[in-house]
Amino acid sequence: EGYKLEEFLLSAIHNGLGWCYKYDGKYEEALREFNLALKLPIREGDLHLTFVSRGVILTELGRNREAIKDFNKSIELNPINPQTYIDRGIAYWNLNQYKKSLSDLDKSFELGLEEYTIKCRKYCKPDLSYVHKLRGMALFKLRRYDESMVDYTESIRLEPECNVSYLYRGRAHEKLGHLELARLDY
Repeated sequence: EGYKLEEFLLSAIHNGLGWCYKYDGKYEEALREFNLALKLPIREGDLHLTFVSRGVILTELGRNREAIKDFNKSIELNPINPQTYIDRGIAYWNLNQYKKSLSDLDKSFELGLEEYTIKCRKYCKPDLSYVHKLRGMALFKLRRYDESMVDYTESIRLEPECNVSYLYRGRAHEKLGHLELARLDY
């Protein structure tokens, strides 16, 4: 399209800097870098990643509605990336939109989240325990306690030291009147 290689490299550099700032907890700086990257030509296959990256930063900054717009754009460009649905599900969770959060977390599993995790194990690996815990919490908020326990149990299987999953599974047992089981989890 007439773009110079240097312009593509510059957008890649801004993306890389954005992630470096993110890992340092410097979210405003990260946002600036992703904004700069989006002003430059980006390889077509990488554009969705820049939108999802900026969405992650916007979520960290508590700007969840803006983040959802970026996740939506990323999904338009690449509707088969399960990680984007997880990230959008987190933003919906933060807005107390538990049905939408649950829908996105379910979609991430439909798209083969487990296989994606194996494929990406060296980088960008989604934390399956966390995703199960988050989906369990969404189910709990929707008063679907039996279903939430399935995800809490899987979260515990994947990460036995995850105290939060025990706590929430105990709360689900309590809501269902299984007080002895609740005590075991507490």
